[in-house]
Amino acid sequence: MRANGKRTLLWTALLWPSMGLAQAFAQSQFHFSTERDFAATKGPAAGQLITQGDECRDDGERLLLHAEMVANFCPEAVSNFGVDALHRTGILVWFSTEQSWFDECLNQLITDGDLLNIDGGVITNAQLLFPFALPPPLLPPGLDAVHLNFDISANGGPPPNNSIWFSIEDDAFSGSIGVMLQHGDILSTNGTIVATNQELIQNFCPKPVQPDVGLDALYLPRNGEIWFSIEDSFFSECLGLQINEGDLLSNAGYVVKREADLLAAFGPIVPGAQDAGLDAIWIDESQPLQHFSGCGTLAVGPQGCIRFEDDGGVGYFIQNTGPFLVGARVWVDGSIDPQSHLCAPFVAPAIIDNSVAQCFEDCGVLVAGAPCVQLQTDTGELYDVQNLGSFGPGDEVWVTGAINPNSQICPPLPAAPGIESNTIGRCFKDCGEIRPGPQGCPVFVGSSSDLLFIENVGNLPLDEPVWVTGCLNPESRLCLPFVRPGIEDNRVGRCIEVCGLVAPGPECVLLQGDDGVTYWVESLIGASIGARVRIRGSRGPDITPCLIDLPFPSIVDNELVLLGDLNCDGAVAVGDIAGFVLAITNPAAYPVQYPSCDMTHADINCDGFVTVGDIGPFVRLLTGS
Repeated sequence: MRANGKRTLLWTALLWPSMGLAQAFAQSQFHFSTERDFAATKGPAAGQLITQGDECRDDGERLLLHAEMVANFCPEAVSNFGVDALHRTGILVWFSTEQSWFDECLNQLITDGDLLNIDGGVITNAQLLFPFALPPPLLPPGLDAVHLNFDISANGGPPPNNSIWFSIEDDAFSGSIGVMLQHGDILSTNGTIVATNQELIQNFCPKPVQPDVGLDALYLPRNGEIWFSIEDSFFSECLGLQINEGDLLSNAGYVVKREADLLAAFGPIVPGAQDAGLDAIWIDESQPLQHFSGCGTLAVGPQGCIRFEDDGGVGYFIQNTGPFLVGARVWVDGSIDPQSHLCAPFVAPAIIDNSVAQCFEDCGVLVAGAPCVQLQTDTGELYDVQNLGSFGPGDEVWVTGAINPNSQICPPLPAAPGIESNTIGRCFKDCGEIRPGPQGCPVFVGSSSDLLFIENVGNLPLDEPVWVTGCLNPESRLCLPFVRPGIEDNRVGRCIEVCGLVAPGPECVLLQGDDGVTYWVESLIGASIGARVRIRGSRGPDITPCLIDLPFPSIVDNELVLLGDLNCDGAVAVGDIAGFVLAITNPAAYPVQYPSCDMTHADINCDGFVTVGDIGPFVRLLTGS
């Protein structure tokens, strides 16, 4: 147990600085009782006296009065016996009292070492300590802290195959293991010492060395550590600060919460004392797990465990990888467990209870199908789309989601390839630069000169032109508190712009660039052999797409302009002459006459201007010469 605990301790000690303790437990609620009474000056309990026998919560609520805890008992004399240990299993509250008292209903003495519950159940101190074979006669050594590692019935004793972890108030000798049980040790009902007091505090480097600082509160969070409070204050040489009896500590060597933070919502005033102390703790970690859905890449993690790395650079262990191998781009939908043990002994965030599918993330045009609207990608594939948002046929959109080859999105048609659980937005493609923006948030500056926040900046130098493909969100929250246009879920590559002729290759279609280079282009949809085009996109790796083993530089995520198509009917013919003449002679009138076209289609020689120098090349396109 201790060996495993040490391995967990080393991992979590490294983990917390990167993921943030506050983030991991931001939703958790801390239940506690104090050693001394205090007056609340604010919050729901303002104006009330909070006693050492009440159950409180760190949001300022007093959950249970001491009288409510013992309501199903029959104390001989009504009194506040205090609370020394606290734990919840479901709706059942377990506790011990600081004072012994006689119960008339049970006709027995309730000692300060018995574990009680609010339904009137009792696990005696003798039952808890039976495995340790304490020599008689002996007064009960008390019960100072408790953690139940199981759900237990209201009136039964501890099940034989489970355990209760606890500490005692007074030292006692164990006949079964032949050692003195210290009042600061964590004991288990299976008859073992889980951790000595020295082991609990060793990572704090107490100075001077403390033989035993006691144990007043105990809780085991899901991150695999042991959280506790002490009876006697000490100075931590490692942290350089005083550790007080009201602080909640971790055996990993850090302070989980100061007493002032636990009590802040109450505005406490402690009569005649500097602090109220911490006598018992229980933490509600039952908040719903955060949902995750999105694309990413499978990678190898520690010990060969598979990790999922999302597009934001965050990595998670993953429960279900389906048929996919390391390196695959996948869509994952599941829940994030911030303290998962999927890759023991590591305790780290993981995506659990997840589905996994091939990832789709690309631009395309929505087209009217029969009977459903479909997405036609830049490479010509057709998909049914589950979520169309407010978009319709003719819109160029960016879609991210899970590919289902047998989707039932469009009944009553048979199953067909579809994109499910998708997000959808307006497609963005442009060449430009990434620069630092407001509050240090990165911005993209493209051909429109607008500043657009950008999610993924890639790894190219800041002064190098980049090609960005992604989803344009007009109300992006990439850089709070600003709400303004941003590019999300994007890819970044080296920008390239080439003009040339579409030409046949060996069982493939290529682009013969004006720069003398032959390229393979990802999308040549809308251009036939012999067409003159302008291609803008991301410079990809050299690939061998044709039958011959000859590599060609590639251009991906590209957009295509059919040069000479001045009426935007998808072809270059005599019908384009009027538009070309208008672009040359009266540029201001062109967008009025052809509002859905771009006048740069008339820049046939690709010098960046529409001039009489384009007349000759335009004539050659029309005549095929």
